[in-house]
Amino acid sequence: MNASLTTTTYGILMTAWLMLVLFAIPLLAFNKPLSDLKVRTLLVYSARSTQLPFKELIRVVKRLLLL
Repeated sequence: MNASLTTTTYGILMTAWLMLVLFAIPLLAFNKPLSDLKVRTLLVYSARSTQLPFKELIRVVKRLLLL
């Protein structure tokens, strides 16, 4: 059985490896800060949404629904 690796297959494998090493793995460093930012943002906007006066809430909903 001839199990030689063609240059095209080798090139594809090396490209996939470089993309993984150069792009995907370094992005893992941003996972924790981005998830913290998401949690903080959700907390701030959920707090703000409960402080909105009822008339202002109706106006915002009407504008969003284009009524």
